[in-house]
Amino acid sequence: MGQCCKKQVMSCSNKTLETDQFEHCYTFDCGTTENSLWTANGIVNPCGSFVLSVDRTCSTVDVLVNGGEVKSDLTEGQSVIITSDPLESVEINCNGDTGNNCKVSLCLTVNYECC
Repeated sequence: MGQCCKKQVMSCSNKTLETDQFEHCYTFDCGTTENSLWTANGIVNPCGSFVLSVDRTCSTVDVLVNGGEVKSDLTEGQSVIITSDPLESVEINCNGDTGNNCKVSLCLTVNYECC
């Protein structure tokens, strides 16, 4: 993964723990569900924390982690901080009438095994 890596040794293992940071803004059509923001894509034992900020919405935004809803009804201007172990995926539902869009920002720190 990226240049943001820090190498640490896991306390109960001789495996190296990598840390990456990821930040991105997304725009999705209103009325869409399961919009993917991030997936682990095969990295080993991912866990981490993220901040999701709702910059614009049609109605509300629901946050899904690992396919299950963990926070619902976020409105424009709200943010949520979530930590998950494991962290396999982050998705949102952009609720509201079609014909407009919602915009969210994701800042994620993920830890995973290396080598």
